[in-house]
Amino acid sequence: MNKTADGAAAWAGELDPAAVQQILERRADDLARVPVAEEAGERLDLVLLRLGNEAYGVETQYVFEIRTPEEITRVPRVPDWVAGVTAVRGRILSVLNLRRYLGLGPGPGQEGNARTGPRLKGVLVVVAAAPGRSELALWVDEVLAVRALPANRIQEAADTLRGLPPEMVRGVCDRPEPAAPPGGDGLLVVLNLPVLLADRRLVVEEELG
Repeated sequence: MNKTADGAAAWAGELDPAAVQQILERRADDLARVPVAEEAGERLDLVLLRLGNEAYGVETQYVFEIRTPEEITRVPRVPDWVAGVTAVRGRILSVLNLRRYLGLGPGPGQEGNARTGPRLKGVLVVVAAAPGRSELALWVDEVLAVRALPANRIQEAADTLRGLPPEMVRGVCDRPEPAAPPGGDGLLVVLNLPVLLADRRLVVEEELG
């Protein structure tokens, strides 16, 4: 992995979205070829995300594309964690600033509600609750890796974690490499993405001029 441009996150560089997309596709092919008899216990396939010093995971079954943010168009009268909308393959998707949504504040290159132009930082992770359902772009600081973790390693969160509603947390575990930025609480929080996507406030009904 390459170091970030400003060297502030030398512990892990930003993965190229195209490379991550290839990893997702290869993992889907591999899973389709593995016989049930060879399974050594249930595993959870996760895309590991960085938000500041904290690490989060989302299940790969909900991730359909990873791309760099090229242009995000501001939309009036929406919460500040809705960064705006962006065009993906001819469709207009809402962009959720995941740092703001989880109460972490904006990251570098995410000041204000949105910006347009080639200097946007971070990564857009296009997700949906199921194929054919409405998609949403999560704006995150970085995609660290794709990892398959034993399901029994993911433990239920005993209480409210990082200020998140319990129903939004799928589980927690110790942060696997390379999801170990300095600082933070040493945990990987696996988000319950279907619950997040059920938030009706994320739907932006707005035509672009």
